[in-house]
Formats: sequence, structure tokens, C-alpha cells
Amino acid sequence: MKMMHTGGKASREKGGGRMMEWAKKVARAFSGETGTDEECRQSMKDRFELIRSVRFPKLEHVTSQDIAAMDKGDYVIVDVRPQRERDVSFIPGSIAKADFSLEDHKNKLIIPSCTIGGRSGDFARELLKQNPHLRVKNHAGSLMDWCHEGYGLVDGQGASTKAVHAYGKSWVKFFPQQRGLAFVVK
Repeated sequence: MKMMHTGGKASREKGGGRMMEWAKKVARAFSGETGTDEECRQSMKDRFELIRSVRFPKLEHVTSQDIAAMDKGDYVIVDVRPQRERDVSFIPGSIAKADFSLEDHKNKLIIPSCTIGGRSGDFARELLKQNPHLRVKNHAGSLMDWCHEGYGLVDGQGASTKAVHAYGKSWVKFFPQQRGLAFVVK
């Protein structure tokens, strides 16, 4: 542990406390346990924060609540997940990455989304690298946050569904467990 000096006195608690809190968050984000929906949500937020801080620390983000408060004509949600995941369900009104056209959406806020915000953050970063003038914000928590908020999902025919592709078995624990979701992990 690094020793910190303040006013001539050595202080282990200040720096050590922050490190201990970070270590707890990392442990919670990687634990295989599920708990209450609020605990699952906090674990999801901790995992997203870890991904964000390592892969795209300067990128701006929006939450599902932020999106729900926006005028639908002002933004486009670009679902960057592979089609096999999107075939299970997706956020209503979102478009597949393959259907995204910069020309059609250049005057809107572009909100990439995925399962938790990692793949969408990478896509957002690349979009901004190639087009720094664009308005792009990553969807923090992405599909997981959307489900925690209790917002609906639709299937390929536009019908409401509780099925959700969880990316992999170890990612199910970050979704709400009490909302009747049916997880697909293949």
C-alpha cells in the first residue's frame, strides 16, 4: 500500500480506504452470486464502471432513464449486438448496427447500445474517432439497465417479450432477477 503524507503525518487510511472500496466493487462485479434486484443492479453498475474506466474513460454516456426522457425524434439507438442476440429481443425503436447509416442519422444523438455497454462503447469511440463532430453517447448499462428500469423489450415481429439474450451465463447475474425475464445464453 502506498503511504500518503498530509501535513507532515502519514495517512494510510485515506488512500487505503479508497483502494479497499474499489477492491470491494471489483469483487462484487466479478462474483458469481445474484442477490436482490438492487444488488444485481449495483453489480451491473460496478462492472460497467470497470469496463468504462479501462476501455473508454473519456466517452460520454446516457442512462435508460435519460433516453426515456428524450424526444424520440432527437436520437437513434444503435444496437451493436450480433443478430443472433438481437433475434431474441431488443429495445423498441432501436436499429441493428448493420442497418445504421451515418447519413440518415448525422443530425441526431447517436446512442450505441449492447448488453452492458462495452461493445457499444467501443463502437461509440470508433464513430467519434472517424467523425469527431458527431453527437454520440454510449448507453450506460445498455440492455441490462433498460431491464432494471422495467422498460419493455420486443421480438423480431415487434411483439412484447420477456426473453433476453444475456450474452453468456456469467452475465445473467447483472440482470434483474425478479422481473420474470427468460434468459437465453447460447
